[in-house]
Amino acid sequence: MPEQMAIAEQQTLENSRQARQADAGRSEGLGGFVRGLIDFFGACSVAELEWLNADTIRWQWHSPESRRSLAPLEIRLSAGVGVLTPLPEAPAETVFCVGTVGRLPEDALDAWLPELRRLVGRNLWITLEASGERSRVWWERRFLAAGFRKHPLTPVLVPFDESADHAPVQVLVFEKIPDAAMAEHPLSALEAERNLHMDMLREPGVRSDAHLARYALARQHVRPGAVVLDAACGLGYGSAVLAAGTGAGRIVGLDCSAWAIEYARLHYASGDPRLEFHRGDVTRLDFLEDASVDLVVSFETLEHLPNPELALREFARVLKPGGFFIGSVPNLWVDEQGRNPVPYHLHVYEFAQFHDQVARWFDWRALYRQNAGGGWKRPQPRRLVPIPELSPTPEDQRDAEWWICVAEKRKNAARCSDSPSSSPQPSPEVAAPTLLKTSTTVVLATNYLLWTPATRWMWETLGEELARQHCQLVLLSTTLPDPPLPFPVSLHPYLLRDFASMFPGWTGAEGLSASPGEMHWLRADTSRAAHGYGLDQALAGLAAFRTYYRGMLERLQPAFLLLADNTLAQTALAQRLAWDSHLPGLIYERGLLPDTLMVESRGIQAWSDLRMHWLAQEMPPAPAERFAAIQSYYRTRRPQKYPQPETPGGAKELRRQLGADDKRLVVFLGGGYEANGHGRYSPNYDRNFFTGLPSTQEALMALWQVVRQRPDTVFVFKPHPLDADPYAVAKIEGIPVVRDVNVHTLIEAADVIAAQYTTLQFEAVLYDKPVLLLARSAWWGRGATYEVDAPESLASRLDEALTRRGWPEIRARAQAFLCWIMDRFLIGAAPDVPTRRHLRDFAAYIARVAMDSRGLPPAACRWKETRNWLEAHRARPNGGCL
Repeated sequence: MPEQMAIAEQQTLENSRQARQADAGRSEGLGGFVRGLIDFFGACSVAELEWLNADTIRWQWHSPESRRSLAPLEIRLSAGVGVLTPLPEAPAETVFCVGTVGRLPEDALDAWLPELRRLVGRNLWITLEASGERSRVWWERRFLAAGFRKHPLTPVLVPFDESADHAPVQVLVFEKIPDAAMAEHPLSALEAERNLHMDMLREPGVRSDAHLARYALARQHVRPGAVVLDAACGLGYGSAVLAAGTGAGRIVGLDCSAWAIEYARLHYASGDPRLEFHRGDVTRLDFLEDASVDLVVSFETLEHLPNPELALREFARVLKPGGFFIGSVPNLWVDEQGRNPVPYHLHVYEFAQFHDQVARWFDWRALYRQNAGGGWKRPQPRRLVPIPELSPTPEDQRDAEWWICVAEKRKNAARCSDSPSSSPQPSPEVAAPTLLKTSTTVVLATNYLLWTPATRWMWETLGEELARQHCQLVLLSTTLPDPPLPFPVSLHPYLLRDFASMFPGWTGAEGLSASPGEMHWLRADTSRAAHGYGLDQALAGLAAFRTYYRGMLERLQPAFLLLADNTLAQTALAQRLAWDSHLPGLIYERGLLPDTLMVESRGIQAWSDLRMHWLAQEMPPAPAERFAAIQSYYRTRRPQKYPQPETPGGAKELRRQLGADDKRLVVFLGGGYEANGHGRYSPNYDRNFFTGLPSTQEALMALWQVVRQRPDTVFVFKPHPLDADPYAVAKIEGIPVVRDVNVHTLIEAADVIAAQYTTLQFEAVLYDKPVLLLARSAWWGRGATYEVDAPESLASRLDEALTRRGWPEIRARAQAFLCWIMDRFLIGAAPDVPTRRHLRDFAAYIARVAMDSRGLPPAACRWKETRNWLEAHRARPNGGCL
């Protein structure tokens, strides 16, 4: 045993020696390494701290002027609850430790860290041998909790790619947080601001590294003596990265949050006189002269601004000719339903929109794609890479998590204030140049979809068709279109809590109370937030919501209400208000097939009035040529409303990957109803919509128990992206789960599709796949599926579907159902979709059933009064900030 310990100690010393050599690089010996540290940090004094064991350290000062080091000091202490060496406070500006801290047991490390912080003047350099148990993130958490932050030079030293995790020697550099700043803003104080602000130098992990990597990229464009503007600087960490180790003359951080500016001044400006922080609006840089700035950096700002053009105009104004703008936006951050999942994002960017906005003011010089992994994109390696010739591939455009631009102000640019596109517009509303002057009929609508070309075409076309019917469309939207549409579009909250944030003065107007029915919707609404939110916020939002909608209906006096998405709390609550005031209205949703809309009273797609309404009982047979036309449109166009890429090799290769080469494949598609926070109302609710399996989890477990008894059958579950609970159950039970697979390829690969209330069940017909129906969705009772009317019939009905018993008749009924809904119920929402009814027909219908508005003031006057009322109460302190 002693011999083994000696060998182990010798190996450790050898590893330490190798780590020291790796740090020194080409420098010769420890002296060269010390001089390298002095150059890297710009430090004046350097010392080495080495742990000989948990109780003993060796401290050694190193002379910057020569290769000689002072005699080491060996200190032996008892590493109990806390340790205190006889050394003075901060005896060296820079302390380095090569290898030995990694050998400390966890309890000894916790005991030593406070003393290590006391000894470090400013900079701390740590090298460690890679360890699977103690990852880079593990070490970062320990040092951040002990009063350090990642050093602003971290992104310069550590590459933003997978190699940072797999290097045999890990290098970590930290900076000691000043005592006053640490006392004022402990880590716990940052939690309250986390949704909008975070100090990424005090945040561990890959997502924070992504923010730092962007600033490291911008840092390459900081010239000696440069004046740099960090617009929407947040807590100032990026300004510190831009300053560290550069010759910048002045770095100005700007943010609209007083709390953020106070933090930045205390944590960063106090230690670097070149740094200054101001509270202000990025769309009004009045404190900066024309052509006075060399570099403008603004990351993830434009998507938060009601009118990004105003900020870009100001950036161009303050930049010197030839100066650079470096900025970023998230790329297509949407959920699988195509909705904007981030309430603070007012726009959902794609590359073309970002490119065109920037190009109006600057000449593009470079485009970068960045991915950190996770977020709203499929899992993929982290990277920050240039895009050749500013031409992203389709894969880039789908999978990039952020776009980063490097753009140059034109050297012969005219004064930006003279630009015709620079005139200010009301920030929360897009101007409507063709507002009807004589119409009195107002159609009020809501929109929660991102502004894709398809969404824009739909609203623009509906607005034109309503105008032909002498109706004025007014749209309340959670994001704003760019460029503006020719009718009023007003910025509108998404979650109930957002009503309280946007209109804080209304939170007490109605009182903080809710009926039992409203409580159901409050619970559903809180579940839509990534980590939920409190009941107090929900009640405050409900109070503001009531004042908002009642005031809107009173002043605007719409004749028709067109609401989006009945799984959203505010839609259900607004529908009730409309009902109480006898205002006609409908709920619209994406239709049962892509590129269509459906409108009805329930508004939950797969449930639909089609099953229950007396006028929808007769379903004629389908002409073969009609179904062929519908199938051709969808199969050849392959609409990609789902973000996952197709499997190389198609359905055949996917079957092989799933182990179904010579077996039958059953795919269960989870729906979004529970995923959006809705629970079961009552036993009557279950009896109305379900057949004994009233939740995704119950249906999943029942199917799994049946299929696992069939050795010739493979079962996989594709959950809704927001549905976490069934996925957790699936992991526990060992049920195969697929997430990042293109759903059309998955349907094509399947032998049987099992479903409850997802609209994907209707697309299965286009791929000639039988559907095992586990709930009373829109085509229940039509003879178009293998219906499971009770749990005990599940096994027999699955066998019938797998063997395709009675399939010719069922297939004919399924095809007839698709033709019937396309001809009678669905509304075409794209130019070429083969429905019989289109937006022109829909606009004529709305005009026919809308309330009589004769005798009312013109729509333009009512909207002006409503808009002024909204703007008088809308909160603006955080407008234009991150």
